[in-house]
Amino acid sequence: MQFARVAGARQTIVIEPSPVRRALAADLGAEVTVSPDEAAAAIHERTTGLGADVVMECTGVPQLLQTAVDMCRVGGVVGLVSFLAQPATINAARWLAKEITLVASNAFTHDDFLRSMTFLADGRVKTKPLHSRTVALHNLDLALRDLATATTDDIKVLVSPGSVTAS
Repeated sequence: MQFARVAGARQTIVIEPSPVRRALAADLGAEVTVSPDEAAAAIHERTTGLGADVVMECTGVPQLLQTAVDMCRVGGVVGLVSFLAQPATINAARWLAKEITLVASNAFTHDDFLRSMTFLADGRVKTKPLHSRTVALHNLDLALRDLATATTDDIKVLVSPGSVTAS
């Protein structure tokens, strides 16, 4: 969301099930933060029924790829930046009718890296609020299970190859 704002997004709507993460998104500049069950109504209201220009799919949940398209306007763009470990079922006719452009990104270019470093260095993107905790490598399996089952409000968990005494 922060990078979208720096790149020129006029308004950002963050859809997040965790109230803690929604509050953080608002603190970091999101104009609107909603739970998933409020998303369609919020996008409809904020775009006067047109749909979002760009929807970034960042969850890795396969069924949400089609949901991202459903939230886009005609001629909109879906950015796929999450890794979908399972196949996604899509409504190809809906994609065609809406003339959706899919942009997938699994890595970055040298220019992307330099631009990102500039945004971090000049403070336009803040990373400190995103770091929830650090876990030792031997505790990684538990941290991943917590994240996968949504039993935590962690944002970013860093992994230390040694033991960790403070996070």
